[in-house]
Amino acid sequence: MPRTSKTSVDCSVDGCGRSPGQISHQRNGTLHRALVVLLGSCDVCVGRQFLFFLRGKAVESKKAEMQAAMKDAVALLHEYAPLDPAKIQAAKDAGNLSVSSPAPDGTVSVTIKNYLKAGDQVAITLDGAKNALKGFSISSYVGDAAAKEKSPVAAQVTFGMLPDGTVYTAKETLDLSAQSLKVATENTGYKKQG
Repeated sequence: MPRTSKTSVDCSVDGCGRSPGQISHQRNGTLHRALVVLLGSCDVCVGRQFLFFLRGKAVESKKAEMQAAMKDAVALLHEYAPLDPAKIQAAKDAGNLSVSSPAPDGTVSVTIKNYLKAGDQVAITLDGAKNALKGFSISSYVGDAAAKEKSPVAAQVTFGMLPDGTVYTAKETLDLSAQSLKVATENTGYKKQG
């Protein structure tokens, strides 16, 4: 099924925020139009950095810092997916798992605290009426517990359902607040082939 992914980046440097564009995927899975998101691609940020003489090595250093932060955050999130049943059981045994009462719309939330690291949290939202996953969120940090305030990582995934009942990833958001970087990807435009 062809789909369109819209990726937006909020670099939040002095209130700047840009939505760079869209990526279209062909039926064979290749990219129709590629999008590269790098710090410095925002004209306002580049202009401000130039005005304050923060170009050259300073911009390269900031770009490298942002890329390293993204790489570390993505590696951390890969430690959470897929969830390990043994770690879920350990959290339950320690009293760190809670299940909410069903909401009027049938939504149930499962929250797991201290899943991988002390102070982290994984929240899973389920549609009890349709017996389907609605989304999940992860709140954690890169590094050890001492770095918790310095390098927080938040991720949220929302799932959608096609008319035929197929569940797909509708929206993904990764937020690195210490670096003032937020990346959101939205998947839309699914069409039946043929």
